Amino acid sequence: MQTQLTADAIAAADPLYVEDHLGGAASLAAATNGDVSVFKKAMSGSVTASGPFAAASLWRVTAGAPRLVTAMGAGSLLAPAQAAALIRRAETATTFLVTEVTGPRALRIAYAIPATGPGGTFVALAEQPLPVSRRISVPADSPLSPPT
Repeated sequence: MQTQLTADAIAAADPLYVEDHLGGAASLAAATNGDVSVFKKAMSGSVTASGPFAAASLWRVTAGAPRLVTAMGAGSLLAPAQAAALIRRAETATTFLVTEVTGPRALRIAYAIPATGPGGTFVALAEQPLPVSRRISVPADSPLSPPT
């Protein structure tokens, strides 16, 4: 339940950013048949040391099998099997998917969003760092903020 609440809090905080930036990069990749330079340029302002994303990758899905096209940033915390499962689920999603990813002394929220073009289906994946304490600041105007 805490994972779902954390994911909801992150998605509610700025779903348009994820949809616009990650979704836009996925759409560009699909339109350009997975052009690595186009994807990296689209994500370059989002995958930085100060965030919002620590890592991003682009995957091509053929016959249900994901294949890594390119990756950027600090490196994914997703285990290969976990990444493959998320990408296969995202392939048919109508919006982005959200999941928690843990690593040694690290916690991230992973987002995956699909786009289909003439060259096939692509899934853009990005990981947003979270405090290891599993506590995030919730704006006072958020529906998830505690009553005052």
